[in-house]
Amino acid sequence: MELRHIRYFVAAAEELHFGRASEVLSVTRPAVSQTIADLELELGVKLFDRHAQKVSLTAAGETMLKHAKVILQDIAAAVQTTKRVGQGKQGTLTIGYGSLGLRHPMFREAVKKMGALYPDTDLILLELQSSLQIEDIRNGKLDAGFVWVAQDPSMHTISLPGSESISEFNSVLLEECGIGVAIPQDHRLAGSETLALADLSQEGFIIVGGSLVNPYFPFQPRIVQQVSNIAIQINLISVGMGVGLVVMSPSLQYPDDIQVIPLRDLSYRSQLRLVWPNDASEAILQNFVGIVRELLPAE
Repeated sequence: MELRHIRYFVAAAEELHFGRASEVLSVTRPAVSQTIADLELELGVKLFDRHAQKVSLTAAGETMLKHAKVILQDIAAAVQTTKRVGQGKQGTLTIGYGSLGLRHPMFREAVKKMGALYPDTDLILLELQSSLQIEDIRNGKLDAGFVWVAQDPSMHTISLPGSESISEFNSVLLEECGIGVAIPQDHRLAGSETLALADLSQEGFIIVGGSLVNPYFPFQPRIVQQVSNIAIQINLISVGMGVGLVVMSPSLQYPDDIQVIPLRDLSYRSQLRLVWPNDASEAILQNFVGIVRELLPAE
């Protein structure tokens, strides 16, 4: 049985006239008659009672019509859904972000615009450290991620965990930032315009475990606590548990109970990038990447 048999049968059953069915289908009347006859032969039952000027459905024909309509409806829905998925207008996209990336307006605007332009897509957002995002992008658990990557001041290269360079992935640069030290508002150094590393030699540092900042510490900090994300780091800094190195950018707003002060003798740079696999071709991901590119400031 072919789809053609079902289509011809439904047209004939709805019109109850092979001639009118042939007009609906834009085929000849003999083609309709022969197709219906072939279908009845295959099923081994009569679907129509033939009369001089008309046809009528048998009980078997009535049953066939009920199911045949559902088949055609399902096929039409499958075709429509397939087209929408292929165009990136429907489907699921899994995006990673860090607690610092959540504060960045580029991330927030991209998510909002994706929902507005493609309301039938499902955007799954997973909070992960940048190093863990890279692992999950590599093994296919994430489609893309908003990742903070490190620039080695001596090598002038961008590095990622487990990679020689960022060239293993596709990526788009969203912002390049400096680095500063976050201190509580009542800290003895609060109000300083800039600080030198020497000013921090006696301070206890709260660091984020697995952070890409860590390999580029220009000195051995006295670590008082290691935490899992920057949100916890900032909260502990705000209550006086220590200080910490954080990314500095006009785009990033930190809570009022801490100060972020630039370091004048630190050349480290950090970049926020949208990262995705080199071999990714799904339209839904390309649509999201396109949205992010459109949000970039004009050069």
